[in-house]
Amino acid sequence: MGFRKKGIEPVVAVLLLVTIAVIASVLVYLWVTGFIGATTPSETPTELKEEIKIEAATASYDSNTKELTVTAYVRNVGEETVTIDAMYIDIVGPEGSLTNGYTKAQIQDQSQTSINPNTVGGVVGTVTNISLESGTTYTIYVKVVTAKGVEALYSFSYTVPQQQA
Repeated sequence: MGFRKKGIEPVVAVLLLVTIAVIASVLVYLWVTGFIGATTPSETPTELKEEIKIEAATASYDSNTKELTVTAYVRNVGEETVTIDAMYIDIVGPEGSLTNGYTKAQIQDQSQTSINPNTVGGVVGTVTNISLESGTTYTIYVKVVTAKGVEALYSFSYTVPQQQA
């Protein structure tokens, strides 16, 4: 007896392969979304609840002590009270940076560095041993950093007043 070997029809084979591929894709999708959902935090990280913005800044220079004092007016636009932990200042004149990048300023009154949500606080920092020429305009870059690492940047021009004779 001669049996003829017959395979499945090509159309049925293609349909089976497509069905297997779709099922495999759905299983992979469900596994990946379940994995990502399990590793994504359900609560907003604390760092993202802090947000600050420097709205303005002023400067004054004492040529006798060679101190530059910068006041940064920082608005807390986040959801919780922030504490300004550090202030950095970079002074750029006609010849380039006088501070070789950002220099940490000495914050004058540490008790004034907590800022409630939706309010503005003045943070005063001083950089010493800076020689500025009277009548010269400098660009001052200010960076303030909260205790949790959130930063805000601001730049402004400052012209050193002429010295009184």
